[in-house]
Amino acid sequence: MQRMRCAPSECIPVGNVYNQDIVGARSGITPVLVDRDGRHLDADGLRIADLRALPDLLPASATRRGRNF
Repeated sequence: MQRMRCAPSECIPVGNVYNQDIVGARSGITPVLVDRDGRHLDADGLRIADLRALPDLLPASATRRGRNF
C-alpha cells in the first residue's frame, strides 16, 4: 500500500487461498476470494468464481483516478 501510495480503504486484496489470502487480509480491508472450484460457498465476504468478475466489484472511481495497477 505504501509503494502505491494507497490508503487501506482504496485497497482490495484478492486471493485464492482462503486461510492465507482472505482471513489474513482482514485488517480493516474487504478481501475478495477467487473460488474457482466453489469450495468456499459459506465463506463470508466477497467471493468470485473468475477474475473476470473482479471489475464489477470495483467502484467506478477506481478507473477514473489515473492510477496504473
